[in-house]
Amino acid sequence: MRPDTKVVSLRYRTAPGAAALQWLSPEQTAGREQPFLFTQSQAILARSWIPCQDSPGVRFTYEARVRVPAHLLALMSAENPQQLDPRGEYTFRMQQPIPSYLMALAVGNVEYSSLSTRTGIYAEPATLPTATHEFVDLENMVAAAEELYGPYRWEQYDLLVLPRAFHLGVWKTRV
Repeated sequence: MRPDTKVVSLRYRTAPGAAALQWLSPEQTAGREQPFLFTQSQAILARSWIPCQDSPGVRFTYEARVRVPAHLLALMSAENPQQLDPRGEYTFRMQQPIPSYLMALAVGNVEYSSLSTRTGIYAEPATLPTATHEFVDLENMVAAAEELYGPYRWEQYDLLVLPRAFHLGVWKTRV
């Protein structure tokens, strides 16, 4: 590689048994019909599913193409789609440098509910109305934080409500 190289493109596949990949069976979801995948890259598990320098001091931007079954929606810690792609192909772009532990992927029977022009909720169809109601004040929360700390830098602030089988309680990764 030349010393002036600024971009490196990688094409790879991960293994289903990677430690960061959390697989839920259909029975573990609200709809009980489709499986669900989410990643847990903290503290040093990003290296198990993506080729990276897995250290909090190393930050990177990324672009990713993810192909999933057409009836499932893929989301990442990046700009996200709000609707299913009929081919199941999604492209993601994270422009702000992030540490590897914030690299995230979720795939499942998920729908989107917009709360404002810059906030919204992703959740399974069975839980989306409740999740939307629970976070109806999300825009006000972001505005209050901006009054204290300045403008939100990442434009869109969406939350993903994971299935109840999610065992950790909090997913702070930008989705």
